[in-house]
Amino acid sequence: MPYNGLYFNGVPEASTYMNMYPLHVTGLTARPTEITYEYTAEPGAPLTRVVVNHTGVAERLVWNTDTGAWISFFSRGARDVTCDAYGKCGAFGLCDPEAALSGFCGCLPGFSPVSTPAWQMKQHAGGCQRDAVLECRGGKTTDRFKVVPGVKLPDTQNATVDIDAATLEECKARCYANCSCLAYAAADIRGGGNRSGCLLWTDAIGDLRLIDSKQDLYLRLSKSEFGGPSISVFPTWIIIVVSVALIIILVLLAFWFSTSIGQVILWLEGHAVCLCIIRKATGNFSGENVIGRGGFSDVYMGRLFGREFAAKKLRRDRLTDKGKEDFKREVKMMSTLTHVNLARLLYQCREGNEWILVYEYMENKSLDCYIFGEQNGLVSSLNWAQRREIIHGIAKGVEYLHGKGFIHRDLKPGNILLSDT
Repeated sequence: MPYNGLYFNGVPEASTYMNMYPLHVTGLTARPTEITYEYTAEPGAPLTRVVVNHTGVAERLVWNTDTGAWISFFSRGARDVTCDAYGKCGAFGLCDPEAALSGFCGCLPGFSPVSTPAWQMKQHAGGCQRDAVLECRGGKTTDRFKVVPGVKLPDTQNATVDIDAATLEECKARCYANCSCLAYAAADIRGGGNRSGCLLWTDAIGDLRLIDSKQDLYLRLSKSEFGGPSISVFPTWIIIVVSVALIIILVLLAFWFSTSIGQVILWLEGHAVCLCIIRKATGNFSGENVIGRGGFSDVYMGRLFGREFAAKKLRRDRLTDKGKEDFKREVKMMSTLTHVNLARLLYQCREGNEWILVYEYMENKSLDCYIFGEQNGLVSSLNWAQRREIIHGIAKGVEYLHGKGFIHRDLKPGNILLSDT
């Protein structure tokens, strides 16, 4: 559990205490039989101590001068039944405290369960195995690194600290040059990790979990896991022509199947995205990120893959058979529609009781804010040229839908979203 410049890794609760009563880590002693951190407290900070009891629970206690007693600030340890159990998901496993239906465990990108039957029985101790072998010999490699965001770092028993690496790029270069290096991370995450030092893992990665933190892990994977282009002796223009021809053929086949057999065009549906990524991008569905509420869903704003988005999360009480069918119908329909005046479906997520549609974000809110007003006075901000443009945009969008055989049955100002263009 190394100190990462903000808190002890895996215990972000500690940062809350350290923000309230500033503590400054001043020294580190690391020996085979001892690892000790030294810190100083700001004047006026209350007495505090950390106790590990007989059940393995670590608890930070703070002295309350008003009551003359120790109070518990936070605790963490063996009594927890989710991801705080050591090595719960085995080697190269990733524990997600929100994924109760899957037993909280999943495999890291590029890995699969060693025993699928065992995982189906929620027995995860066997861990995961690599899907594609690494390609690194004699200092030459084609491997790449994939970021695993927002984690508690793996057990550092098999890790080494390189204090000479000043930036994340230097950490990457050092790990890249060592064929035994399986992952790396910033030792100090202040300033985006470009401070000093990095952690390098050269053995199986264990005890890894998702956590609300700024700590990222960079995992070494085979180039084949990234779906990049392979080396070819054919000229680039031939590859492009063949690729375009194949795409056209696939589109025609998909159209034929969709019209003759039914809506069997699953590959056209919105790309699936992991629930853990949407949680991280929306601040775990923070109330501060709510941008709309409807009769069937709540809408959150977030940022994913470098772009803002709107996540429409189906309410639990609407997760009925009909609600699920309506959700699937919306995915199937919106995945086939592409028009400048229609909000585009980017991703979908169906994990347990969380059914979410991710749409492109319209930064200027909905039309009803401009018609009926809002606290910020949007009602008076549209000139006549803008109003005409909005009317034409609505008409073009509806015309496009009618041409595709769809009828919009809930056309109202609250469903008209405005962009900057």
